[in-house]
Amino acid sequence: MEKDEYLNERKNLISDFNQAKFQILRLNDRWERCHTFAHSGKLDDWKWELNDAWRELSVDAFYEDEGKKKADTFSYKIGKLNELIAKNQNNRAKLYRILETKEIMLRRLEDRAGKGSKRREADEDDMED
Repeated sequence: MEKDEYLNERKNLISDFNQAKFQILRLNDRWERCHTFAHSGKLDDWKWELNDAWRELSVDAFYEDEGKKKADTFSYKIGKLNELIAKNQNNRAKLYRILETKEIMLRRLEDRAGKGSKRREADEDDMED
């Protein structure tokens, strides 16, 4: 591999890494705001933050949804939740539960995309007995 080709590949890798890092930071900020809005009862603000989180994760959903039945995709489920949100704008108790479900689903998508929490396998445990 030539030096210029190596440097271009390295530059692209660093760029990809930086974009992923910044997306994780943006999502973390969103989750903090969602937490604040949910606890303060600002459901409309919570709804908009979740929409922004969906836009951040929509490309990841596209890849996660590949090969699945339509009804099993993140895109379909988020669409259905958005319909329920619109339908229940005047019922705060229902709206809260729907927003809660949407946030949980988006956090699962984030985890599936490798941008959220990480689960350790039992054999990865580095504590010795």
